[in-house]
Amino acid sequence: SVFIMEMKKYFRGMAKEQNGIFDNPRATLNVAQIAGGDAMNKVPSVCTLGFEMRLIDNRQREKIMQAIADIIKKNGFKAEVGIGISLPVTKCSDRKFISIVEGITKKTAVGVSYATEGSLLPNVNNFVILGPGSIKVAHRANERVSKSSLYKAVKVYGGLIDKFCV
Repeated sequence: SVFIMEMKKYFRGMAKEQNGIFDNPRATLNVAQIAGGDAMNKVPSVCTLGFEMRLIDNRQREKIMQAIADIIKKNGFKAEVGIGISLPVTKCSDRKFISIVEGITKKTAVGVSYATEGSLLPNVNNFVILGPGSIKVAHRANERVSKSSLYKAVKVYGGLIDKFCV
């Protein structure tokens, strides 16, 4: 609980660091999992805390890792810190590519703070996140895509294939 409160406080302090290319311009912290103990009548020997951070700048990673180490040391915690997946913050810098995609989709490209495997691709500065459905229902119970959204996506993908693959 102390660790979580201090991490939340640290992220509130980071709010002044902003990057206008993203729909949410600041780094975020989501405490997603807490697990520990095997009986109600004894103090757990181990507690595991899982949290997700979405960063707006690759330089934030080292600062946050130092903040975690400082919180652990200051409070005398015994802890092991591991990173499951740490994807870099990316931005498509190819304005011509973005313009072509905008023309095919008939939508204006915006920056988002989603994590995708696109940041692992060799040409990390030349990709966009694109797909059917609404992000409002992504990663939730009853995640769904409407038929009309799927049909629109098929047309967009066809246009992209015609432009870049044929």
